Amino acid sequence: LAPEPRELDMIIQAAAGTGKSYLFEAIALWCFVNDFPCEVCAPTGVAAARVDVPRTGITGRTAHHLFRIIPYFTHSISHPHV
Repeated sequence: LAPEPRELDMIIQAAAGTGKSYLFEAIALWCFVNDFPCEVCAPTGVAAARVDVPRTGITGRTAHHLFRIIPYFTHSISHPHV
């Protein structure tokens, strides 16, 4: 009997311009071709918008959107001269 497939979580962290978006798209395309579910997230909307795998429906989302994190602010920022 084949072992039950396991979920794989990855964190890819590197400096700007090192190919993270390319790597995300390559992994997502492999998942799509091999019929594995795939979610791609990034810490900012700008980074998430850079991930797009054409003709697959796979796009990047922000981490707070993917994990349904709702920010709850308990204080407000006020300027003393306003």
